[in-house]
Amino acid sequence: MKTKTTLMLLSFLTLFSVNAFAQDFPYVSLGGHTDVVSSVAFSADGQVLASGSYDHTIRLWEVSTGNNLRWFYNRSSSNEYNNEVYGIVFSPDGQTVASSGHYYRGGNQQRHVRTLQLWEVSTGDPVWARDADSRWTHGIAFSPDGNTLASGGTDHTIKLWEVSTGNRLRILTGHTDTIRSVVFSPDGQLLVSAGRDNTIRLWDANAGRHLHILTEHTNWVNGVSFSPDGKILASG
Repeated sequence: MKTKTTLMLLSFLTLFSVNAFAQDFPYVSLGGHTDVVSSVAFSADGQVLASGSYDHTIRLWEVSTGNNLRWFYNRSSSNEYNNEVYGIVFSPDGQTVASSGHYYRGGNQQRHVRTLQLWEVSTGDPVWARDADSRWTHGIAFSPDGNTLASGGTDHTIKLWEVSTGNRLRILTGHTDTIRSVVFSPDGQLLVSAGRDNTIRLWDANAGRHLHILTEHTNWVNGVSFSPDGKILASG
């Protein structure tokens, strides 16, 4: 019963008002997902919330009302398979969302397909899909100008993609285990990655050159984030 309850709770999204720490938390519960909600992201204007789930769906919500604007299956390009969603992120202009995920079919026919996809927000239609990793793609991030999408996953590499075409621009190597998170600096000059090799790596986002490695963590690094001015990097 405990496990069942936990899954039910994780299948709902909750919006809290952050100016209410001294009183009871007002919130809106957004129901619809039928499995773990793995990732959420606000559009830059704060009007739309996107959520991705292990139930193979992506949902877009109107923040002011909590209404579900639309939802769609995270399907492979052939529409034959549905993929679990691990990460989701809005483009800077709010016109598209990118999703990272995983598909696995057990037995003698294991298959992993289309772990990185780009979607049109207004319609939910796919723009393009790519096999970004042999198994799971975890970390995804748009560059501040919206022209490049970075992805990282279980093959220990970071891939940079041209958003307008879906073409792969370059592959960055250095990590020795799964990459859990990638993020661009606010000025777009740096790309930071973190992973299960206990390291954080800094890259020249334009040239793809490795700049620094941070080794203070003694276990997996699951997330990294820049301060708005780009002067501080937080990791966990």
